[in-house]
Amino acid sequence: IKNKSIKTVVTKIGLIDTQFRTFPLEVIAGEDNTKTRVNESNCKFDFDFRNVYWNSRLQTEHRRLVDLFKSDDVICDVFAGVGPFSIPSAKNKNCLVYANDLNPESFHYLNHNITLNKLDGTLKTYNLDGREFIKQVVYDIINNNEQQEEKDNNKDNMDIESNNNKEDEGKNSDNNNNVNNEIDMSENNNNNNNNNDNNKKKKKKKVKI
Repeated sequence: IKNKSIKTVVTKIGLIDTQFRTFPLEVIAGEDNTKTRVNESNCKFDFDFRNVYWNSRLQTEHRRLVDLFKSDDVICDVFAGVGPFSIPSAKNKNCLVYANDLNPESFHYLNHNITLNKLDGTLKTYNLDGREFIKQVVYDIINNNEQQEEKDNNKDNMDIESNNNKEDEGKNSDNNNNVNNEIDMSENNNNNNNNNDNNKKKKKKKVKI
């Protein structure tokens, strides 16, 4: 192999006829190792080519579809594989993504690639039959929306309570100011009375003198 970046060369020796969309391979040159890393759509993908479905000729189609998505879209990827649609949708478009694949190997690398691209917690993954996934994801989306509404309502209630507390504090502050003003007025009156008494005493002294 003249190209030093190429370590293994394989050829297909059969058709895609398995449940997990894999096909038999034969290593015809280089190392007997079918694990690889592919860079696509500003994302990294690790997988074992022998055990998962991957087609590099679909790169343009992957990019075309992801470019159509918006940040508030919810993406349900029934046959996610190792994540060529799901991961760019979350990373590049900030979409909410539910990704599923029945193949345990694809499911393993899907989760691995989520971590590899620093997207932990941003995608929800499933290892289910496509029909079961659709049923489950509809339930999860509805449940997620209800939880979000409950959080929003709780936040609104907390904001209202906080505003009420501020109003009460303002009223208490006004009441305290009124009390202080009354005390000040009372003290001033007492001082005025004392001053009058002193003046009277001084006048009396002057008279005596």
